[in-house]
Amino acid sequence: MIEWTKSIGAITLFVEDLDQAEAFYRDVFDLPIAYEDENSAVFNLQDVSINLLITPAVHELIDPALVASRDAGSRFQFTIGVDDVDAVDAVCADLAARGVTLLNGPMDRP
Repeated sequence: MIEWTKSIGAITLFVEDLDQAEAFYRDVFDLPIAYEDENSAVFNLQDVSINLLITPAVHELIDPALVASRDAGSRFQFTIGVDDVDAVDAVCADLAARGVTLLNGPMDRP
């Protein structure tokens, strides 16, 4: 059997507006761009790269599968862990100050 790391190195998110998506990661998470070209931008979040790819460029990546439209509903969700339970409200306030609207939460999870 072939050994592999069983870890995720990158998550690719399909976006319609690359500039707007870049601004979100830069402004909300205070991340520098690790790589950028005319179709994509990559941000490193600890051990995972977040690759933002504009939808016209997605087809060559996932063909013959179809790209879901933005009108199809939510296409991703972030769960942000907070080590200090007493800091949750402060983290939520910081995200709100950066323009993030929480859909739900915070929630306690095991």
